[in-house]
Amino acid sequence: MTQRQHPRVVGTSPRNRRATNLWSGRHGVIKKLGIDQNDPDTTLDVNGAITFRKTAEPSNPDPGATVIWMDDGSYLDEGDVFARVNVLGNVKTFEIVDFVGTDYFVSGVHSSDGGEYEIECVHSNGQEYWLEGEV
Repeated sequence: MTQRQHPRVVGTSPRNRRATNLWSGRHGVIKKLGIDQNDPDTTLDVNGAITFRKTAEPSNPDPGATVIWMDDGSYLDEGDVFARVNVLGNVKTFEIVDFVGTDYFVSGVHSSDGGEYEIECVHSNGQEYWLEGEV
């Protein structure tokens, strides 16, 4: 009968050796994670920017947790950034960024004879629209 083997990360770098030790349970679990940071101060310490991609509205977080997302248009407006907080089972959603103008981009006003005009609008999905009117 053989003893169960733990996953092993192959390599000789200190990072790979540390990963092998963590997987094998010899040194406990990771308490802090530093990204481009050797000595993290908090549970997650990022030395740089964080990128959020558009996503559908997430489910409510567990009590005592928060979720942050950039909306793909399924919750409210495409490009808006929200935080949803759950405290003791009470969930509230806050808008952090209101990205006005994601629906249409007005690229130009074109005048014609007699005071008529056209406005070219481009939706965020790339579809072009023209609005016409008279002055």
